[in-house]
Amino acid sequence: MTDLIRRFSSGEIRAVVAQSDEMAIPAAEVVQAEGWKETLVFGFDGSRTAFEAIRKGGLEATILQDPLEQGKKAVETIVAHLRGQTIDPEIITPPAADHPGQCRSIPAGVLNPIVASGQ
Repeated sequence: MTDLIRRFSSGEIRAVVAQSDEMAIPAAEVVQAEGWKETLVFGFDGSRTAFEAIRKGGLEATILQDPLEQGKKAVETIVAHLRGQTIDPEIITPPAADHPGQCRSIPAGVLNPIVASGQ
């Protein structure tokens, strides 16, 4: 994250979506230290330290990847398949996000998918 801070100006990076809370929390610390108040930082895992960082205002949100719900959907899908039912090629488990209240509004376009240019 520190390297990105050095290569970009405040406002050029509108959001950071980290693969885990362990990666998101240090990224949020760097973003805050550099004064990038408009850059939102999100993590995954729903860890206790992420909840603490959210309460302190250092992390925007964490997404719980619920293994119980994922396992339930997997079993339901297998049973449906074995019964000869048509299976939807995309099965979505409901996201469970934790953020401070409704948190601030996320500006339009911030979470739109980013297409890598390879550069």
